[in-house]
Amino acid sequence: MVFGESGLSLEIRDVSVQMDNASFGLNINSAGDMDKVYIGVKQNKGDIEDIAKDMICYPRSFITDAGFFDRDTTFSYLLPETDYVIIAVAKDRDGKLSQIASHEVQTKSVMDQGDATCSISEPVVGTNDIVFDVAMDPGTVGVLYRSQEKDEWYDEAAFVKSLKINNFNKISEDGEVKLGNLNSETDYIVGFCAVGEDGTLGKHYLIDVTTEPYVFDGNPDAEVAIEIESVTMGDWSNSVKFTATPNDKVSKYYFGISDANNRSYFIESSFVDQCMQGSKTEYTGTQTFEGWDGSGESCGSEAVIWILAVDMEGKLVPVAETKVEDTW
Repeated sequence: MVFGESGLSLEIRDVSVQMDNASFGLNINSAGDMDKVYIGVKQNKGDIEDIAKDMICYPRSFITDAGFFDRDTTFSYLLPETDYVIIAVAKDRDGKLSQIASHEVQTKSVMDQGDATCSISEPVVGTNDIVFDVAMDPGTVGVLYRSQEKDEWYDEAAFVKSLKINNFNKISEDGEVKLGNLNSETDYIVGFCAVGEDGTLGKHYLIDVTTEPYVFDGNPDAEVAIEIESVTMGDWSNSVKFTATPNDKVSKYYFGISDANNRSYFIESSFVDQCMQGSKTEYTGTQTFEGWDGSGESCGSEAVIWILAVDMEGKLVPVAETKVEDTW
């Protein structure tokens, strides 16, 4: 493979580099004589000629239309803060290759901020959701957003990267942004990033928010009676069959089972979260719970049946416990 035998020559122009993409245009001296032009953006590792040879042997992109030179092309899914080289090589109708045109670039850091801006209101915070009003400033055409629990594994750079790269959570006009299905009494980081008219990312905003605790102020007379029908002990797990009977003060209720196996992570607050987020089935009226095969609901040792009742006004009643004595 010999470079420079063709009289064709290329010039890389109008290079624009973001965190995860690079755009550029090409000039060619005699497009009518070309067969095709190989183009690519490769990590800048090793000799340029070796990179170009690899690109030609395993092409992902090439141009056969001379009209292509009237517009720019963009290569996406690049890594932030990484050295790349833009390469273009033309092949003429005799099969000869031009000299290699190359342009070295480095993608931007995820922490870089552009000119586009937006305004974000103080949040309205609930137990399972957070609501913001977002308004775009002149020159801004969109706003990306994302939330994440802010625990001991939180990393700001990683979060900003997830906010800005391959994130499809976006609004394109002023309005409300509601983040739902959150856990109560939990610290969250919420990120916003303005998008400019040219598609470049602008200023990002990181906001700390803690969701509210549940309020258990329902009717104390709203109760669900639990009658244990049978308990089956097994080598690996147990099962309990029971009947739940709500009184006329209960509009609906949920159940969960805490035991020695899940007690470290399935705590009362996570049980209530699952109920309020829709991952637990709601029940009305008398129900017998006997599992998928009729033998009972699976449980481990030291099992406790939890019932979350909702009164007729939609208020939560404190979680009630019924100990499955045979498993203790």
